[in-house]
Amino acid sequence: MFKKSHSKIFLVSILLIFISSTVYFLSLRVDVTDSSIKKTEEVLKEREPIGLKYSILVRKGRGEEKYSLGKEPYSSRDLFKLVVEPSQEGYLYVLREDTKKNLLLLFPSPDVDASRALVKRSSISIPNDWLSFEKKPGRDRIIFITSTKPLGIFGGLPADLLDKPLAVKVLDWIKENATKASLYQDDTTSMLIQAKGNLLIVEIFLDHK
Repeated sequence: MFKKSHSKIFLVSILLIFISSTVYFLSLRVDVTDSSIKKTEEVLKEREPIGLKYSILVRKGRGEEKYSLGKEPYSSRDLFKLVVEPSQEGYLYVLREDTKKNLLLLFPSPDVDASRALVKRSSISIPNDWLSFEKKPGRDRIIFITSTKPLGIFGGLPADLLDKPLAVKVLDWIKENATKASLYQDDTTSMLIQAKGNLLIVEIFLDHK
């Protein structure tokens, strides 16, 4: 009788050890699977093209407004805004180099927290007020930069109008990090540009007379 009872206890012990081992290994498998899924999602996210859509909202001398792509020459009396829509949540920076070669940070505003550069996938009008051209003929350069990570070079800039040494530093950085677009999509009123990687720099030129 004692032997039978002892055998049953032994079998139950073996069964419990087997069950606990199985549960342990299954939990490890779940952890590995969850980790693998997260890593796969991160890799796929990195492989997604980064992009933005832009257009120029122009107010003509008589007050009428229209969207354009910046390809036609403008009048020095025209006013304009930049309409930007990133293709993904990320960090957005917009600069303008005017006819006098002054470099201005249009977005984000330097007098607010740098986290304002983080934008969602939605249309943004820059700036809130209208921009104007110089009275004499010339060319303005607009630089759109979108990134999946914050860019340290734009952190803590002292003013919207950058002094010469800082402007040269920023323009050199832009030149060194220029990206090659993989897609241009023009629908007559807006332009979609995409590139592979985590950074996209887009430059357009606005001629005015």
